[in-house]
Amino acid sequence: MSILLTCRGLSKSYGARPLFENLTFGLADGERTGLIGPNGAGKSTLLKILAGAETPDCGELSLRRGLRIGYLSQQSTYADIPAASTVRQEIVKALSDIGLEPYEIEMRADTGMAQAGFTNPDRPVRELSGGWRKRLAILSQVLRRPDLLLLDEPTNHLDLEGVLWLENFMPMPVLEAFSRAETASPMSKPEATSGMPSMRLARYCRALSLLLSGSSIRRPSCSAFRMLLMAAPC
Repeated sequence: MSILLTCRGLSKSYGARPLFENLTFGLADGERTGLIGPNGAGKSTLLKILAGAETPDCGELSLRRGLRIGYLSQQSTYADIPAASTVRQEIVKALSDIGLEPYEIEMRADTGMAQAGFTNPDRPVRELSGGWRKRLAILSQVLRRPDLLLLDEPTNHLDLEGVLWLENFMPMPVLEAFSRAETASPMSKPEATSGMPSMRLARYCRALSLLLSGSSIRRPSCSAFRMLLMAAPC
């Protein structure tokens, strides 16, 4: 299993408030990892650093040569999209800068829309619900076929059907951020008010990392994570 990226001694603060300090970890090809932590632990900031959208205060980030990273932020819901922009147009736009021929873009877009359940490719994106906009944003990143996909709170806005779709849709190594949600959901890689249930998350991810106290990443087994959640206070 080859290493995609490694982090050594990453630290980040905003003003006098440290988000995390001296984080050291790696991600390998074939992993599907859930990053779990409370709100404000620095999960979103860490994903932005891994995606190259922010820089750490100190530490080293090493990427495998030629590594292609996809990144989906919490805010990827098409809030400022033109009124006439359609589902197909948004997917085609997402595929337009990765060196594909026009016929390849059309084939990949058609296949992806069918897999994601979009039955009307010409529907304006503004008419979609929040859950379907989130599904479109995820699909647009997946169809680019990155070597590593970073998803920040990917289940936000998704209903149960959308979560079940997401569980089975990820073909590449993924790092997802979730926060601890109300019903013993997670404590990180993703989300605080709309997190997927903890037991489902533990089954969905092949590895789980806990970002706690701003200074440690632990990687318990999924069974150990279940025990941790059941023992933790609500």
